[in-house]
Amino acid sequence: RQAIQAWIRCAESAPAITLSWIRDVPALGTTARRLQRDTTAAFTTMIQTLCDTDQWRAAGLGQVSRESAVMLLGGLRELTATTVEDGGRIRDLTEVAVRSAIALLGASA
Repeated sequence: RQAIQAWIRCAESAPAITLSWIRDVPALGTTARRLQRDTTAAFTTMIQTLCDTDQWRAAGLGQVSRESAVMLLGGLRELTATTVEDGGRIRDLTEVAVRSAIALLGASA
């Protein structure tokens, strides 16, 4: 929940920049695409690290795969982008994003 809320606060603080990062950066060439991939890799590692705790394991959950972390990020990015494009409020995504993250990451165990 805290990680999703942090993502949403950041995205909401500059929605035009967030949308540009998601939609426009890949069209800026190889260097920009590499930067975006490197950032995604860093977020993926962060998700895996946040889920590699004694509390996570005590809940009966296993390691989060790279693929599951990428799926979570991809879905969150697309949901954020379409919400901004449709004139919605990013903060309204909080509950569905948290439920989806729990379902996806819990299933990765």
